[in-house]
Amino acid sequence: ERRLKKVSNGGTFVVPLLTDEEVRDLRALAHGQKVKARQRDRALAIRNIGFPVRPVRPMRRDDQREDEQMTESTRDELIQAFHTRALELLDTDDENGTNRAEITRLLQELAVQPGILPDIDLARLHDTGSTATILHQGEDGRGALMLLRLPDDAPTPVHNHNTWGVAVVIEGVNRYWRWERLDDGSDPNRAELRLGEVFDHGPGEYVLWGDPPHDLHAQQGVDGAAYEFVFFGWNPNLQPRAYFDPETGRVTYAAAADAAPSREMPNPAG
Repeated sequence: ERRLKKVSNGGTFVVPLLTDEEVRDLRALAHGQKVKARQRDRALAIRNIGFPVRPVRPMRRDDQREDEQMTESTRDELIQAFHTRALELLDTDDENGTNRAEITRLLQELAVQPGILPDIDLARLHDTGSTATILHQGEDGRGALMLLRLPDDAPTPVHNHNTWGVAVVIEGVNRYWRWERLDDGSDPNRAELRLGEVFDHGPGEYVLWGDPPHDLHAQQGVDGAAYEFVFFGWNPNLQPRAYFDPETGRVTYAAAADAAPSREMPNPAG
């Protein structure tokens, strides 16, 4: 009961890889169909963000080897295919965000493909050593897929995202600070924050955060840079980001990314 209550507040948690049965239960709930009590409790918990536990890394396909080299065209095709499917899931999602679980599962599968990390230029993010670029986005910035690099020299400032999102580690280890906002947000220049939790997650593991104001965090690579795919409900850089000083409560606003165009990867379908 405490676990279910904890995940019902829209916070941020690392959640386990969803099985086909769990995805089916989520869909059944969304359509008002009956689900066994034990399965219903778990499905409700996942729908409301997920269990605060480390997920199991998904297995690679049997026909893939660790040292297999992926061609650039194959990489682009896989990334494009994910994004196309993710947009379809957004278009058919319900008000509870049920399809976010399936988007998360697909992004996790993409991130563990050998050789999937794109070799492209990244722009500075958050006025720090972090760098990123938008690989794909839908109309008006909906469903944006970002490639993010987090160095290990310093964490990002505590910041928001203006939207829900899910981040999956491709390479390295990411240290994640989840922050909770305690005030009502009525003063745009002040905020009372509390550190919710700190954890590390590695390749194939992910973290899912909810809609604002449950979208606050800081991140840093551990013992080297960490790379992530991050999928957002909307491109978070279309609006200024909020940056928080937890000690003083001060909130400032700035563009997250340096003035550099997003990189739309080629569409293999033309």
